[in-house]
Amino acid sequence: MEAQPRVGDDISRLERLLIRPAIGYNINPNIALFLGYAWTPTFMNSHYQEDFRNESRIWQQVLIKDSRWGLDWQHRLRQEQRFIQDAAGPSNRTRYLLRGSYALSDSGHYGLTGYNEIFVNLNSQFKGPQGGFDRDRFFFGPYVEYGPGRYEIGYLGERSQRFDEDGGRYINAMMMMAFLNF
Repeated sequence: MEAQPRVGDDISRLERLLIRPAIGYNINPNIALFLGYAWTPTFMNSHYQEDFRNESRIWQQVLIKDSRWGLDWQHRLRQEQRFIQDAAGPSNRTRYLLRGSYALSDSGHYGLTGYNEIFVNLNSQFKGPQGGFDRDRFFFGPYVEYGPGRYEIGYLGERSQRFDEDGGRYINAMMMMAFLNF
């Protein structure tokens, strides 16, 4: 289960909310498969004006873990079928994330992590996403593992192609994440 409230430029307004439950199956300690649903409504447009747009997604994912060159790697391939309010039909999007973490302690409880994720739309929809490049997201920052969780804070940069306007958008943000194991 994942929940991501995303706030706008002045951190006073909720721009988007992601609620993403899933079921997973571990093939072995390094490979896992997931099937999930996401509800991702948008409350603001790219100009931070109130503009509600509902979106639901069905998604499938494979996650592969690996250790090489002193780094812990994750490869994540996700396929999404997006149902966006006012779009002519479903949009299909593929996402690939490559994540690396480097432990700065022998215990591995703290270190540095970074990732890059590419998003590509596989089809075009009237009043919806257009086929081709959608976005590129980059993150870098420190992590600490404490108790049942891993906590990360760092820089997030994102270049995106917006389907509701001409031109792209670049976001510079600080991101805080908590991964909790129950």
